[in-house]
Amino acid sequence: MKESFVDYELAVKLKEKGFNEECLPRWGETSKQLYLLVMKSMKNDSFEKEDFTAAPLYQQVVDWLWDKHMIFISPVRESLGSDEWEFGYHIEWLPKDCWDLKRRGTSFKYENSYTESPGGTYYGAWPSISEALSEAIKKALTLIS
Repeated sequence: MKESFVDYELAVKLKEKGFNEECLPRWGETSKQLYLLVMKSMKNDSFEKEDFTAAPLYQQVVDWLWDKHMIFISPVRESLGSDEWEFGYHIEWLPKDCWDLKRRGTSFKYENSYTESPGGTYYGAWPSISEALSEAIKKALTLIS
């Protein structure tokens, strides 16, 4: 189950970039252990001690990136033959000057062609979806000012 949540280092980077959504598990910053809170979810700003960081699911981060930063990421896969796969990711984002138009449902056309637009596809070769998503999230965090 641990592989469903972002690792400690990524959770800390997300916290630094403002991720403050409710999560059931948390990372102990001193112990680097994953703790599952069974009774109640908590946000980064609700921990009484600085010794914990929220541990979100990958999907929570994907949703947060879209909802808060208009960055869309998704995993992609490529067959290596028979039953072997490698994974990469696709990422798209909107420049901040288009956010209001998009959120209001206003139709707009980005003037540049897709290949010159701010978003694009980045591929990699990782053995698992979680590793590809981790890399996609790291890339997405570099787009957040």
